[in-house]
Amino acid sequence: MLTIVRWFERNFSTLLLSFVLSVVVWASAVMASDPNRERTFTTIPLEIIGQAEDMLIVNKIPENVAVTLYAPESNLNLYEKYPHAMQAILDITGLESGAYTIPINVTYTLQPTRLLNVEPQLLDISIDRLVTRIDPVQIKITGKPTRGYQAGTPVLTTSRVTISGPGSLVEKVKEIRATLDISGKNENIDEAVSLQALDTNENIIEGVNISPKTVQVMEPISLLGGYRNEVVRVVTIGQIADGYRLTSIFSAPANVLLFSTDALLIDNLPGYIETKPLDLNGATKNMEVWLPLNLPESVSVIGDQNVLAQVNIAAIESSLSIQLPLEIIGLSPGLVVEGAPKLVDLILSGPLPALDALQKGDIRIVLDLTDKEAGIYQLKPLISILSKDIRAESITPDTVEVTLLVHLTSSKLKTPTPASPTRTPLPSP
Repeated sequence: MLTIVRWFERNFSTLLLSFVLSVVVWASAVMASDPNRERTFTTIPLEIIGQAEDMLIVNKIPENVAVTLYAPESNLNLYEKYPHAMQAILDITGLESGAYTIPINVTYTLQPTRLLNVEPQLLDISIDRLVTRIDPVQIKITGKPTRGYQAGTPVLTTSRVTISGPGSLVEKVKEIRATLDISGKNENIDEAVSLQALDTNENIIEGVNISPKTVQVMEPISLLGGYRNEVVRVVTIGQIADGYRLTSIFSAPANVLLFSTDALLIDNLPGYIETKPLDLNGATKNMEVWLPLNLPESVSVIGDQNVLAQVNIAAIESSLSIQLPLEIIGLSPGLVVEGAPKLVDLILSGPLPALDALQKGDIRIVLDLTDKEAGIYQLKPLISILSKDIRAESITPDTVEVTLLVHLTSSKLKTPTPASPTRTPLPSP
């Protein structure tokens, strides 16, 4: 035993050196396969801990921070893959209302790892106590209704609301207001109006929550005594031209406001007021005419004294079936036509006056044989109509088969060589 101890004492320095060298060799091998690197992680979520339920962070703080670590590459890759292995923490435990500068703490679970930097390192933070209270809603009416109308007392569906937020802001709130503009209104109003928190100078206070955020306001709008809103009825005389029809008659404006110092007279008026008569005798097109109103004595119009009568007139549509000769054009010299019909049937449609006014020569149906040689062809007749108001609905036959033969000096005709059928497209009417 003593011999072993003495040997150990004589060789201790050699053994220690061997151990150190083996550790160095091992560490060098590990570092060669997994070298240390520096890497910055820019989107590490900032976690706030220790915030009391009745406390608020008033100022805006970043959601993420940038953390720079020095660690083996394998560890850095694991941080990329498992972000929760690293945390950035802002601890505000026990803090009361006030302004503070607090460092950001970074924790990590993988070793070896060394923190090089966190950006930002310090955060300025303002904390205030959460205050909640119930305030009444005040309604403010702006503008005036249309002349002759009056606004009644508005009714709110909700008269009190809850406001909450930092105590320093809630203390500044002196009024919760709903503002309704009734400018130019002539009927009852029922709409949702946004609420605003105002201070003593009627400035809007931001950062305060109002629940609910809107209130339903019902504002009655009614006529004043001696006023009445009446529908305008356009009175016409005479008959429009034959073959035409009235499609609509209306006025602009459609309603007028009347006034009389005799309230009983205004109340006894019918539900409409008539215009002076508009003569439509022989009319064939749309009309726009300014007309005065036929007012009872002691009754006046508020605003323009005349209305614009608008009359829309359209021709009566009809159809017509006719037979017309088929005209041959473009026949080359030395050729004759066989098989073409002499007459074709045509159905037309359009305004009745335009159909009645049709004359001979207004419509032609032609078969164009330009550049055609001897042979057999199937061709579509071409329709030409002078009136733009008349449309060709159908033609029978819609395709004509014709044979073109060479005209011989003798009485005999040379038998044609059949040609491939061709089609000529219809031109636009």
